[in-house]
Amino acid sequence: MEESSRKYQFGMVEDILRECEAEPTEPDRQTEMDGGILLTSGIHVYVPRYEINVHEGFFCHMEEGRLVPQNMLTVIYDRTDKDYLYDAEENFVDTVHEWLGGQCTRKQLEQEPCEVKGIREEIVYGKGIQTGEVEEILAEMEQLAEVPDDIMESDEDYQIVISGWWVHIPELGLNLHEGIYCNYDREEGGYLPDFAVTVVKEEGQTEEEWIYYEQDGFLITLANYLHGKTDMGHLEQLFCFIRMPDGSQPAEE
Repeated sequence: MEESSRKYQFGMVEDILRECEAEPTEPDRQTEMDGGILLTSGIHVYVPRYEINVHEGFFCHMEEGRLVPQNMLTVIYDRTDKDYLYDAEENFVDTVHEWLGGQCTRKQLEQEPCEVKGIREEIVYGKGIQTGEVEEILAEMEQLAEVPDDIMESDEDYQIVISGWWVHIPELGLNLHEGIYCNYDREEGGYLPDFAVTVVKEEGQTEEEWIYYEQDGFLITLANYLHGKTDMGHLEQLFCFIRMPDGSQPAEE
């Protein structure tokens, strides 16, 4: 597989990296420094405006032949990703803002475009995508049909069946499921599909718990649930992740 990169805003990228399970193309880097070893991740973030590469890292010492982490760091390298520039025990934004020494505001830095480097060609599962594009991506994922559905509600007259997979939106702490509202047909002796719904759940709710559902797509349902507190443009740009139950994850190609 070839190395891939994807563009993000710098203020979001650290959370996205911690949510996803991307496979690096290179092993972690070990550099002797200050009597210890600086261990930096093979996956890194390139910020074009400032021509720097930003890594997660640990300062370690050797103990009985193995590396023992002491401090978690953010580490900055130059454009070529070879020359060390700076490190701090802070998150990505705070470390780079400190290194820049007032060249921009923290808010400006959060909105700065950047690229994730050092990952193998992406599969969609587990990777940060925007809410505005997720339904189109889901429609192309044939493997979702293999994930068993869950029954959210069932009564003698109706049943609501929801997808076993879901879309997680970290910024809102919400999960979205596709669902089908079914009516009981006495002649057929079973539940028959009536219309599609989107179901909104809080993170951590069980398959039978929910907070809202509506006969519409992801974005409209989400906007109506939030009662206009967040404009549609912002909702479309929120990062989200396609999640599946343990044991149902599609294999990497």
